[in-house]
This record gives sequence, C-alpha cells and structure tokens, in this order.
Amino acid sequence: MSDRSYIPGWSWLSHPLIGRHERRSLIAVGYCLVVSIATLLAVLFYLGAVDLIPGWIVRIVDGFTAVLIIAVVLSMTVIPTIYALTNGGPVMAATIGLVPMLSASILTLEYTLTNDIVVALVGAAIGTVVALGVDWRHHARDTEAFAPGRAQQDGLLFASGLTVITLVAVWRFDREAPAEMVATIDPLQWLVILPLTGCVGLWILVVSAFLDTERTAT
Repeated sequence: MSDRSYIPGWSWLSHPLIGRHERRSLIAVGYCLVVSIATLLAVLFYLGAVDLIPGWIVRIVDGFTAVLIIAVVLSMTVIPTIYALTNGGPVMAATIGLVPMLSASILTLEYTLTNDIVVALVGAAIGTVVALGVDWRHHARDTEAFAPGRAQQDGLLFASGLTVITLVAVWRFDREAPAEMVATIDPLQWLVILPLTGCVGLWILVVSAFLDTERTAT
C-alpha cells in the first residue's frame, strides 16, 4: 500500500504512475526542480547572459560546475532506474531522465536530435519499464491478482509510447548524425533493447491474463 498523504491536496504524489511513497515522490519532484534551475543557469552561461544572473549565484555555479555536470549525467542514465527500483512510478522515472534535456531544449528553442537527447531517452525508457515492473509486482501482491489494474495499463501504454519514441530517435540518430558523434554513445544506445524487451514481455502477460479471464468467464 502507498503512504498516506502528508500534504493536503498532494495525494497525486502517491499515485502509481508517480510513485508508491509520497515522501520519495516529493524528493523526486524537488530534485527535478533543482536540476531544471541548474540547467537554466547553465544555458544562460552558454548564451552569454551572465549579466542577468546575480554575482553570488555566478560564483556558486562556477564552484559547482563539475557537480552539476555529474548530476545531469546521472539524471539521464542511472537515477531513473534507481528511483524506479525504490518507488515505482513510471511517469516520474521518465521525468527524472528527460528533465535536463527538455529544460535545455525549451530554453534554447533548439530541438535538434543530439547524442545527449538519445542517451536521456534511453535512460528514461529503461527507468520507466523498471518502474512499471516494480509497480506491477506491488499491485499483484496487494490485490492477490495478477491482472493489471487501470494504473498499470496506463503505465504500460506510457512506457510503450516512450520506448517507441526512443527506438525512432536511436534509428534517426544512427542514420543522420555524423559517424564520430554516433561513436560517442555506442554501444550505450543499444540498451534500448532492454525497455523494448520489457514492454513486449509485459504485453504478453497482459494478453495472457486477458485470455485467462475470458476462458474463466466461459
């Protein structure tokens, strides 16, 4: 069972698509906000708009540039899966993985498919499918029924859509990007096979559960 709501009106934090435990989901939301703000500052630096940033913030960012870079890299790769394993929540897992690149793309109005975006999509897709599997396991344990609930079905549709988008992005990147740029993320891009396999397996289980229900009803 999910934790009770500790914040009035914020019960959505314990929705299965966000996470099973409200406090962990809240930490994830805060983390996404921090990463978004850090990305904003980094983009302003990149665009040469340092004058728009207070001097004390500039000094702090200069001192923690390496930390910010590590945080962004981890957000795009392993943190979505870590969050998924500890709290489920496929939508939040995907958000953690995509928020650095989405923030940068929105702020710069540049939507070119880069190696960073491909890595972020792969990391988000893996985290999403892992989160769905975790949530599915908890649902089966709580309800003593293997058949997925509405939230699990929605999660599977979301994970499948993100996986398809990731597959298309990897395919386009391999075909259109320069060879030296493709080489920077090879063989990391082939990890997209993991969420693809997970989605196919879960769809097989959904179909099997549906057929078992139909046979029982007849």
